[in-house]
Amino acid sequence: MPAPSAPRRLTAVIALIVAMALALVGALTAPAAASPEGDLNAAVARLQAKIDSGAGRLAAATARWETGSAALDRSLQTNLNAGFALDASRERVRHSQDAVNAFANSAYRMPMNPGVVGLFRGDLLAYHDFNIAQRGINKAAIDQQSLLTALESSRNAAEKLASHTGIGAAAAQRAQALLDDELEGLRVLAAQDQNDLSKAAAELAALRARYVPTGSTCSALPNELFANGFLPPGALCPLRDAPGQSLLPAAAASFDQLSAAYQQAFGTPVCVTDSYRDYASQVAVYRDKPSLAATPGRSRHGLGLAVDLCGGIQSFGTVAHRWMLANAGGFGFVHPAWAEPGGSKPEPWHWEFGLA
Repeated sequence: MPAPSAPRRLTAVIALIVAMALALVGALTAPAAASPEGDLNAAVARLQAKIDSGAGRLAAATARWETGSAALDRSLQTNLNAGFALDASRERVRHSQDAVNAFANSAYRMPMNPGVVGLFRGDLLAYHDFNIAQRGINKAAIDQQSLLTALESSRNAAEKLASHTGIGAAAAQRAQALLDDELEGLRVLAAQDQNDLSKAAAELAALRARYVPTGSTCSALPNELFANGFLPPGALCPLRDAPGQSLLPAAAASFDQLSAAYQQAFGTPVCVTDSYRDYASQVAVYRDKPSLAATPGRSRHGLGLAVDLCGGIQSFGTVAHRWMLANAGGFGFVHPAWAEPGGSKPEPWHWEFGLA
């Protein structure tokens, strides 16, 4: 077979070079294969974005409801004060009426002045007595008029107060009805958010199963794999002396050490009423007490980094609470400023990990 000519060889070489270049460009521009970890991080980000959006709506609605509740409380207090004033005013009316009645009764029964009788009999020496009697009568008339004026004034004040309290009570009833409607709206909104987020959480759980080893428990997984209230069970560690309670691994380990130190001081471990709280549980708490519970999606309970305590710690000023203030920081747990007596929502029982 004759050797290919030089032009044909050159053409083949050029074609090979072009094919290799095209293959290289294709390799450089082709999208990288998606990894389970990348998909999981993206799913977490999408879920957290939805959580943040819902939390924003709930927080704004809660603020409006709390403002209305505070205004109603002030109105009720004003109405209560007016009620007290009305009672006092009615008491003054009663006293004034009693005084008028007593005056009328005494005037009716008062005998004629002896000096006046003597004057009528021609006794000029009784004239002085007559003047004294006349002055007494005049003073009595003035006193009677004063009593009648006081009675009328008291009655007018009582009528005005009665009208005010009646209007105040009606306005308070209307305001309460509006607040009840707003509260029900908050609960419905929270339930809707929970339903929407549950669908995204199901997608996240399916992706997490591809990345997180099946059956793993108490694993120190990257924090970016978590969305508030949707931590996988395997990422949580049980608290040694608090059955049914759990936190993220580092928080759980530190809390167990804190509880052991507390037990040395008091003879019992730290009493825990709540720790990690999933989104559905936070919604349930929020629906019962929107003014006290954190907005779903914004609680550190939902990150596995907060505990609610009992056994005396739940009250300001107790020996147990003071011990926690003095020692918990050494184990990474603090009482946040908003939960202090002068904070926005005083909660002596609430402690958080990792804020120091």
